[in-house]
Amino acid sequence: MKGTKNKDLAELFLNEYLSPENQAAISTKMYFKTFNTKTQLPADVKQIMPSQLQVFDPAKIAKYREEWTARWLREMGA
Repeated sequence: MKGTKNKDLAELFLNEYLSPENQAAISTKMYFKTFNTKTQLPADVKQIMPSQLQVFDPAKIAKYREEWTARWLREMGA
């Protein structure tokens, strides 16, 4: 938000996104791990959530992307 002309709007968006209710909805529909520790998930969703937030390394993904794509096309067909 640094340098934005719409700081109030950006803060409103982030507060809404991180609210327990919205985090629960996102997790239920998209199976994303929640950031808000106050979020209450339904038991069936909680059961399939990973215990930790998974962080992917974009540099590593980019490094192997062509190789993985070629393998996918070879094994799964185009």
